[in-house]
Amino acid sequence: MDQKRQFRIVGKVWETPDTATFTLQAADHAPFDYLPGQYLSIIFDTRSGEKRRAYSFSSCPGVDALPAITVRRVVNGEFSNFLLSHAKPGDLLSTTEAHGRFVLPSRLPGAIFYIAAGSGITPVMSHLKQLLFSEKKVTPRIVLYYANRHSRSTIFKSQLDTWMREFPQQFECTYFFSREKDAAHSLNRHLSNRLLEEMLVRHFEGKIGAEALNNTLFYLC
Repeated sequence: MDQKRQFRIVGKVWETPDTATFTLQAADHAPFDYLPGQYLSIIFDTRSGEKRRAYSFSSCPGVDALPAITVRRVVNGEFSNFLLSHAKPGDLLSTTEAHGRFVLPSRLPGAIFYIAAGSGITPVMSHLKQLLFSEKKVTPRIVLYYANRHSRSTIFKSQLDTWMREFPQQFECTYFFSREKDAAHSLNRHLSNRLLEEMLVRHFEGKIGAEALNNTLFYLC
């Protein structure tokens, strides 16, 4: 049986008009272990019984002092709407332990591609912090393709733009905006399978062979 925990909300930051990051602290101050890319299930008591909803960590252990989850409002989503409209610093949340296999390997490849859309960026942020700020001397080349409607709805855009400036040799991000033109580092197109193939061919300079792919890891979220 999964052990239950209690966390106190100690911070709430709005990333976009419909998305907020909640910083959490264990109510009993006991150690809490998680890996970049994992998620936390919040337990809600309802009239029909206990319900659980999973929210990915946007924080990274060893980089961020406390764990944090990022939640986007879902239309008619009972629990995301409750968290965004009512949850506040000081409130207690009942949760499970951390779970999930969307994690980095112990042995890193030469390059890592992330293909994300909307709130799928949340566990990717946890990875990026580990890759860019860990003490490992070798950092893979990181490429992020990130699809949204426009820059206003793009979660963590300011942070991603900052990292592109700070780590130009390690981190590359291309935004795909379906409803915005001429934004920096972006294409005004839907990220389709055909476009993705074109982007990969261009990145590998037309040489997508076994050697390149064997040293490349892909994450889709």
